[in-house]
Amino acid sequence: MTRCNLFLHRSSPWPILVLIAQARPTLSLTAHIDGWLKDPGYEQGGTTQEQIRCYALPFGAIGFASHILTYLTVLCLATGRSPFWPPRKLTGRKLNLAIGFIGLAVTLPLTVLVMVRCRNSRSFILIAVWKLILSVTLSFMTIHSARLIDDRRAKGRRITEGTYERVYGDFPGTPKAASHPRVNPFGKIMWWSILYFAGAIIGFVGVMNLVRLNFSAIRELRIITYAFSGVLLAAPILSMLVFFCRRGGGGGFINALSGLGITIFAGFVILTALIALYTDWVLAALAGDWVGVPSSDNQVFYWTYFAAKRLPIISF
Repeated sequence: MTRCNLFLHRSSPWPILVLIAQARPTLSLTAHIDGWLKDPGYEQGGTTQEQIRCYALPFGAIGFASHILTYLTVLCLATGRSPFWPPRKLTGRKLNLAIGFIGLAVTLPLTVLVMVRCRNSRSFILIAVWKLILSVTLSFMTIHSARLIDDRRAKGRRITEGTYERVYGDFPGTPKAASHPRVNPFGKIMWWSILYFAGAIIGFVGVMNLVRLNFSAIRELRIITYAFSGVLLAAPILSMLVFFCRRGGGGGFINALSGLGITIFAGFVILTALIALYTDWVLAALAGDWVGVPSSDNQVFYWTYFAAKRLPIISF
């Protein structure tokens, strides 16, 4: 190539045009998000029914189903089982780690965007914070359970049906395992529930503020609140019955104290789960949409969040 042709080649506008063409989708997406954030769907100081338009996360029947799937996923991960196929034990450490990090990378920014869009409504900001903490908790549980897969294989030990069994050698005089203590290493992921408890308190403040403002005006909201109040009252009673039934076998003061602690922890888990389900139907009553179908301007963010939150289901 001659020096003249080289100069013409360098000064050609085509490389710049190619770069602009490649950047157009990114610029278009950025402009769309910017416009979406600036337009929450209602004027300043709108009613609750108008303010809910800024909330682009699952609620209603879709949100209810999402929470049920989340709790079933956590239950499987906490027992070392694949949520997609529970009879299968968790073995895919690297894939499960990737699933946890991808889910976190998608749901975290989406919930932050919803918080920004709902900046004029404190109640919906608090609910979005709660959903953010739930997504983070689920991702951390997925990552933690993946890291525990190696612990299950280490030092000649294995897990069989929730039983922590030491594998002994077959040398003469070496006794076989006489007892099999009930220890499940994957149960450690439930400590992340404490983080979710904190988020539930924050979100419940926002939910009850919405309920207070609309309780007398919306009949369906009153029915939902009365129904869940009865269930919430029954939860601690059932927890105490379980404790006293377990206590009937004796075991001394230390075992009784341990059982009480487990019962209280289980009670908090049930309580926060019920509050989440209650929130789904409260938002449905406020929006007048029991299914929870997103509006056209929210559907991309809504379904992307829903899909990313479901990723831990394919852990194996």
